[in-house]
Amino acid sequence: MDDRRQWHYPSGDAPTLRAAYNRISIVGELACFSQDDAPRYRRLTREQIPTIIVGDGTQVTIVCGEVNGVKGPVQDIVVEATHLRLILEPRAAFVHQVPRGHTAFAYLFEGSGYFDPAKEQRVGSEHLVIFDDGDSISTAAADQTMQCLLVSGQPIKEPVAWRGPIVMNTEEKFAESL
Repeated sequence: MDDRRQWHYPSGDAPTLRAAYNRISIVGELACFSQDDAPRYRRLTREQIPTIIVGDGTQVTIVCGEVNGVKGPVQDIVVEATHLRLILEPRAAFVHQVPRGHTAFAYLFEGSGYFDPAKEQRVGSEHLVIFDDGDSISTAAADQTMQCLLVSGQPIKEPVAWRGPIVMNTEEKFAESL
């Protein structure tokens, strides 16, 4: 197993994920070849999203992707992706397989823990961990419960032009849309 190297960055002024909101919006950029497809919006309720217990009591909520044969409700998207919410009890560990070549990150919103198998660098709440290429991601809670989002996906390898909440591939696409 080849674990991914990781870096972490404080979230700075970015909004934080807290239990008070208890929801998140997932927005994915479509590859150029599929941008003419009609948008597919989904409203998922808690009851539609499976949560399983794995290993030493880790709760895994699966929005998109698969863990231990259980699939999340978001399945018919253009690129292969995973979106998991993890709740690890103190000192619990979880390893998730990720296809090589996929981009992956984790965002901690409660507790602290480790994202390297050697547990050399402790990462705290409200930090983003961006992973290098590899085939698995190791997570482990420190001495308190840790909650994080683990997201990975197949990169579309296209340019990005960003203006506020709108993302397109080029400035020309912005001009066309106006």
